[in-house]
Amino acid sequence: MRDLIQRICLKHRFYGYLRVTTALRRQGMVVNAKKVQRLMREDNRLAQRKVPFLKPPADRPSAFLIVPNLVRGLVRSAPDQIWAADITYVHFARTFAYLDAFSRKAVGWAFEALDGSLAIAALETALGARKP
Repeated sequence: MRDLIQRICLKHRFYGYLRVTTALRRQGMVVNAKKVQRLMREDNRLAQRKVPFLKPPADRPSAFLIVPNLVRGLVRSAPDQIWAADITYVHFARTFAYLDAFSRKAVGWAFEALDGSLAIAALETALGARKP
């Protein structure tokens, strides 16, 4: 079985233990996914990650600005220290919400057309609710 697992891993380097198990079952073997996972771990047969979604700088349009994560490593000790924004598409509306990362609650939202006024309206709702 180790030989078959090795052959599958060499042929398909992005396959994890579940896909390897499926490939073995297609070949007619009766195997358990946990056993395949254990054998792959013992043989150091880890699946390689595919290329990240972000395109390399040469192929990326210049209109996109990539900003570094300024809150990485910051320890939150109280509410209203870090806010995050997210646009969620609902079947009947578009929503913009400001979330408090400490309490993980939606503190501001707006239902409007998807443009600049949506973000401003949601921010005003959040500022009125929390008064940071």
